Amino acid sequence: MLEASRAPARILLVDDEQAIHAAYRTILVNKQVDTALDDLEAALFGDDLPQSSSATSVNDWQYELLHAMQGKEAIELAAREWELGQACEVAFVDMRMPPGIDGLETIERLWQVDPQLQVVMCTAFSDYSWSEVIQRLGLRDNLLLLKKPFANEEVLQLANALTHKRRAEIENGLQLERLQEANQRLRQEIIQRKSAEDRLQHAATHDQLTKLPNRNYLRKVLVERFEATDKSKHGHDAIIFLDLDNFKTINDNLGHVVGDELLIQVAHRLQSLLCGIREDVVVEPGTLKEAPHSLVARLGGDEFVVLLLDSSNRDEVVGLSELLLSHLSSEYVIEGHVVNVGVSLGIAYTENGTVPPAELMRNADLAMYRAKYTGKNRIAVFNREMHVTVLRRLELESALTGVLKEGGLRLVYQPIFNVKDGKTIGLESLLRWDHSTLGSIAPLEFIPVAEETGLIVGIGRWVIQEACRTIAMLNQTLSQETRLSVAVNVSKRQIVDPGFVKDLELALSTNRIGGEQLTLEITESLIMNNPEDIVDRLHEIRALGIRLYMDDFGTGHSSLSCLHRFPIDVLKIDRSFVSTMESNDDYESIIHAIITLAHNLNTTVVAEGIETQWQLSRLRDLDCDLGQGYFFSEPKPLTDILELLQNSISADAVGIPPATLSSISLMNTACS
Repeated sequence: MLEASRAPARILLVDDEQAIHAAYRTILVNKQVDTALDDLEAALFGDDLPQSSSATSVNDWQYELLHAMQGKEAIELAAREWELGQACEVAFVDMRMPPGIDGLETIERLWQVDPQLQVVMCTAFSDYSWSEVIQRLGLRDNLLLLKKPFANEEVLQLANALTHKRRAEIENGLQLERLQEANQRLRQEIIQRKSAEDRLQHAATHDQLTKLPNRNYLRKVLVERFEATDKSKHGHDAIIFLDLDNFKTINDNLGHVVGDELLIQVAHRLQSLLCGIREDVVVEPGTLKEAPHSLVARLGGDEFVVLLLDSSNRDEVVGLSELLLSHLSSEYVIEGHVVNVGVSLGIAYTENGTVPPAELMRNADLAMYRAKYTGKNRIAVFNREMHVTVLRRLELESALTGVLKEGGLRLVYQPIFNVKDGKTIGLESLLRWDHSTLGSIAPLEFIPVAEETGLIVGIGRWVIQEACRTIAMLNQTLSQETRLSVAVNVSKRQIVDPGFVKDLELALSTNRIGGEQLTLEITESLIMNNPEDIVDRLHEIRALGIRLYMDDFGTGHSSLSCLHRFPIDVLKIDRSFVSTMESNDDYESIIHAIITLAHNLNTTVVAEGIETQWQLSRLRDLDCDLGQGYFFSEPKPLTDILELLQNSISADAVGIPPATLSSISLMNTACS
């Protein structure tokens, strides 16, 4: 390192005698001197000086000498060289230099120019004691003392050693600067990497849209809580699952920008409300907090979670949930739109952190879905019955996945008859499922599962094909005059499926039947809750000749005044109105009003759930068109329906009223 630079060493010589300067020059530049100079050296440095010292010494360095006769001159010279970037490295300074300033002051002022200057203080006699020198100059490692008379070797060794030292110090300083710079770069890189790691950690544990903790963050907090060694100190922990009702409708109709802003505002309301109640909530969690804490998290989509640790009791949790429900249900103003949204909340508890995290989240999720499927915009608390229900649901989902391959689905049919004369004019197909191990499963149990999972689309396609095959079979059995239509219930999932109309066309063409013999029954709520979504699709279906029934009419919030917007052929009055006619005159008045207004719109009316002769008679008096119910026939397999139809045809041939035959059939069914 030190050998890399062999530039001549710059030595400043400060003495008021020319002979001394000549002597330094002889020693340091290694030149032969004449006898007169040797005599002078002997006089100055003593008789014991070796004869060969000045002539044969070997220097480690080449020296460049700078001479000054007085201290002030030396200071000016040193300052000038410093400014030129050619600083002196070593200075030999005499202590007595009359009439100017002495050596001590010269040294002080030289160090003001260059604090690193290596100084050799040369003296034979001094006006200062060494303690006074130390007191003024301090204990420094760049100050050495050389007593006169001195040997050549002493001067040469001091020059060599101090030049090495000076350059080593400079080189070390440069190395230190380079190390400091490298260290600073490394420190900056570490900071940048740490910042990048923090950002990655934050991205991995926080939701980008709402900035709330995400599922990973929540899971870590729950795991730490569950794995805590002293669980006895834990109070009541609760987790609240929240799901926005009908968020997809808002997102689809108003756009993703509005949907995203709604989620951001919901997150802000949740965080603000929780922070106002709980002190252990982190407002701006940048990284994972060491200790578990209450928090608001977004799981994804429109699902949020509130985690409450150490609640005093369950009433506190329910009270907070009620506040959340009220607070989140208030209207939102987004992009000029006033948005109202409901919230379904599910609560699950754990005491002393004893419920595993996955189970706790599952329990709250189950409770939330219970709230959603019992009316939405409400609160439900988890209980063990929900777990049994979900196991049953999972069992049904698994079985439904393979039902079309494994079989077990079948259709039964309930006749639709003319109220005036009792003649059968059509059949409603009803789906049944007989599973090989689960047994007979009620439609009310498996159809909602099929609709939610989307399996209803494939199942519905099978039902339509089966119904069309039934129509084709009936056409071969019945005469042209007695041909029947068959009604099929369809869900919103089927209606909005892009391939639904093509499926209908295929079923009709495959079985070579006309669209007028196929009827689709659509619930009132499906039509009235999504009018803009399905009106065009209904016209496409109607264009195939297929008739459309509005099922369960009266149970929703429809208005007869807006029915003209939809291509509806028939209204089916819900069975709940018919069953209460005898005990409540108001319902009979409602039925009468529906029939009258429907007829004014040239719409046929079917009454469902007819079970007594009295109901049939009153409906006939109210001018109802069609009916169906157990009074005429319960849902039956196609073979039994064919027998019933044949009996009806035979009775009609001999003059027996079909209504009388129906009463006899119902009695026989009851007795059997």
